[in-house]
Amino acid sequence: MPTLSGGLTAYLPALGRTPQDPVVTDLQATHDGPVKVRKFSGPPALYMNYTAAGVGFLFKHRLLASVTFSTGRNAAGFDVHDPDQPLVDGLRVAPSRDEVRALLGPPFRHDGEDFDVYEIDGSFVQFSYDAEMRATRIAATPDLPHWAGPA
Repeated sequence: MPTLSGGLTAYLPALGRTPQDPVVTDLQATHDGPVKVRKFSGPPALYMNYTAAGVGFLFKHRLLASVTFSTGRNAAGFDVHDPDQPLVDGLRVAPSRDEVRALLGPPFRHDGEDFDVYEIDGSFVQFSYDAEMRATRIAATPDLPHWAGPA
């Protein structure tokens, strides 16, 4: 299992916690700009998106299910996460798949052209790639994403 250092590691302990948990609220307080909140009832979900900071929090069943960072062009309207705050030490903003794999090794799960998933400290970190094989999104989740296949 690879180890990870950088800004992303601060978010891993928040996974699986409620929106009111101080670990979560302290992280949210570090992001500038307005938060866009969207609630859905079936299944219960709460999105708290800091689009200007390039960060989104997804709560499912009242627990933090995912933190997503925009690292490149995307259709969701997020700005790119601050390049002066590296998410993964040793990787630049929008790293190539080859750069990710050179640093972290072979992925735990992958789809040849769309994403790599790594198990990091009991959580999962997914790098999603565009057509040029650059990571445009990095997401941390407490559980293996369902689209990544069985564990």
